[in-house]
Amino acid sequence: MTTSLSALPPEHPLRNTPLAKIGAEYQFVRTERSEEWHRVTKSFTIAKSTFNELGATWTESYRWRAAG
Repeated sequence: MTTSLSALPPEHPLRNTPLAKIGAEYQFVRTERSEEWHRVTKSFTIAKSTFNELGATWTESYRWRAAG
């Protein structure tokens, strides 16, 4: 089961837990081939950031979900 992070209220635990820990995945929204999802791994610079800590570039250009 996946959960859209942007659909959750800001205080929800999934929005306040590091992205790599929740198995977060992102999908670029401004392309014709936007069906591909990418998982945030521990090696990513943003891996220890939470969804609420991401800047506008990440939240406006990508869809985010917690895949577990």
